[in-house]
Order: sequence, then structure tokens, then C-alpha cells
Amino acid sequence: MRYWKSQAAEAEFRKYNLPYPPNEFQDAWDRHVRRLANDPNRIDRITQMRRVKIGQDFEFITYTHILSGHDDNGSYWESAQAEVGTYPILRPQNIRQLNEEEGRYETITRSYSEEMAYWIPFNPENIERLHKQCVDSPTQTTKRTSYAVMPDGGTEISVDSFNDWANGNFEELYEFGSIQSQEQDEEEKKSTNTTKSTKK
Repeated sequence: MRYWKSQAAEAEFRKYNLPYPPNEFQDAWDRHVRRLANDPNRIDRITQMRRVKIGQDFEFITYTHILSGHDDNGSYWESAQAEVGTYPILRPQNIRQLNEEEGRYETITRSYSEEMAYWIPFNPENIERLHKQCVDSPTQTTKRTSYAVMPDGGTEISVDSFNDWANGNFEELYEFGSIQSQEQDEEEKKSTNTTKSTKK
């Protein structure tokens, strides 16, 4: 799994007194950002946002975005970051090893395994901040941001609109891909009004 550098990731490695490991993909992205640093018209556009549910109570956001623009020589560049919002949790793999000098066994960390975790909470502040980079215009079909929900480790389900993705109940979106309760309420109101008109 490819993880991008984040405060959460760096804090996780510091917890075990480990240096943050080199990452060629992160290095390439950093070079891309520096390349476009002087372009006032560079565009940072989110192409996909995912709402991920952990257990019963916690939801997070991951997203993919494209940064495009021109370098100082006028050449056009474009590059993407996927799965922003994830980071690795380290799980020490320990063994008992004999310290021959002291004649006793010690616990030694032989290696670390990684488990995916999330660091962008699904809340109004983050939703509003990230939505500024999204494209919802129906006329820009090739650039329009897609939205999805997914239980951690489960199947991703596309959601019809940003409004549904941001405001809908997770379980409802996962089942239908859109907010259904509002449509049902409207249908019930129409049915009630029709019944009243018939009685008159």
C-alpha cells in the first residue's frame, strides 16, 4: 500500500523512534508541487471523495486529487495523488532472544507490519474545506467529482450527488446510493394531498 506523508504518519513512526521511510512516490509528488509553485493559475482538483465507516461510530474521508499547471518554462504538467487521508499504523513483530552476555532473554522487535488507518474525520469543517476543490457542474462531465461510501475493507458504492454524500445516512447511502427518506416523505405528502382532494 502506498501512503503519503502526513502528520499522522510521521507521528506513528516517531512513536517507535523510527525515521520516516523514504518513498519514491512522495518524492516525485514533492518535485511536482515545487515545479508548479510559481504558477498562480495552477489547479488542484479533487476527482473522487470517499466516505469510509469504521465500526459503528467513526467515519473518515479519503480523496484523490489532480494538481495541474505550468512550470517556469511554460510547460504543462499534471499529476495525481490517490488515497489521501490514509496512513500506516505500525504493529511490532516481537521475539524473545537470549542476551548471551547477561544470560537472560529479552524482547526484541524484529520487524513491523502495517495496518491502514484514516486521519481526516468526516465532519462539517473537512467536508466544506475539501468541497471547494470539487467540481459538481453537470456540464463538466469529464471533470466532475465522483462520490462514494465504503465500510472499511468493504465494497465501494457510488453516491449520486455531493449533497447526498455529505448529508445522507451512511447505511442508506450504502444500500441505495442516494438519500431515499426525503423522496419517500415527498411521495407520502403527495399521497396525503391526493387523498384529501378525493375526499372533498
